Amino acid sequence: MSIYHDAVEILRDSCEKYKNHEISLNEIKQIIWKSAQIITAIEERTFRNHLIAAEAELDTIQFTCDEDKVFNATLPIILSIEELSENK
Repeated sequence: MSIYHDAVEILRDSCEKYKNHEISLNEIKQIIWKSAQIITAIEERTFRNHLIAAEAELDTIQFTCDEDKVFNATLPIILSIEELSENK
């Protein structure tokens, strides 16, 4: 079990909430960023770097896509976070 179990659980739950339109893009971005800041162990470096890159990519999508296309454009990123967090 990861020493960051609580942070990963919050992240997973938040991804699910985002997919169900229960939280906003800004909220999920904030949770991803906070999770990346909490996860600092060297053995989790790849996961942390993925979270930082994902948050940046979500930011780019938010400010470059038409509003009606943002949700669908962000889903693959959210799914990749969920997939990587499965074994944490």
